[in-house]
Amino acid sequence: MILRLLLSCVLAFSPLQGLGGNAGGNAGVGGGAVAGGGNVAFDNHCTSATVSANSANCTLTISASAKMAVVYAYVASATISVSTVTGAGTATQCTGGTITGSSETLEAWCIPNPSTGSQTITVTWSLGTGPAAMAVETFTGGTATYTVITPCSGTTSPSGCSGSSATSHYVADGLGKDEGNCTTPTASGTGQAVVDNTACTASAVSLTTSKIAGAATVSPIWTMTNDPHWNEIMVDVE
Repeated sequence: MILRLLLSCVLAFSPLQGLGGNAGGNAGVGGGAVAGGGNVAFDNHCTSATVSANSANCTLTISASAKMAVVYAYVASATISVSTVTGAGTATQCTGGTITGSSETLEAWCIPNPSTGSQTITVTWSLGTGPAAMAVETFTGGTATYTVITPCSGTTSPSGCSGSSATSHYVADGLGKDEGNCTTPTASGTGQAVVDNTACTASAVSLTTSKIAGAATVSPIWTMTNDPHWNEIMVDVE
């Protein structure tokens, strides 16, 4: 009996027993770790085709968890560009987010970690503009980073752009068109859904946005009633 008691005391204070407990604890901490980032989700949107003193703006409510705002600006000119984008905290970027056609320019601007709550975002062009429009899409989750997918353009319908993304991402998509009528184009790409179509201007220039669920390859498809001049930019939000 005495020997059994002594053996129990030795085991209770054994260094090996303590090491075994620590190993189990560390494994538990590692197993419960959560990876950074997270899946990106669509948040909100707004649009405007009302231009005053070469500026246009729209107001939207941005969620507290928003990580990215993508701003699209479209103008019926190949020689006019955006000079500033302001609002929502405004530290704008989006390198490579411009495409110019024969008589139109589409640009994408990004605002990482935008201010939240009710925000008015304003686009100002470099010169007095003809027909123009702007739109905003915001996204929650992720890491507040982006990749501009190579812009594309064309003069026939449907459009045929594509690019790379990932299943945890979301893709903002902007289509500026000079079609000769005000018909909203139809979106039929996999995972693609129309977000906004701006009020059509007097010369039938409009900006339409869609959102696309992230995948290894994203291929938005826009079908238009005529064969217009169109320009498209996708922004992969990560």
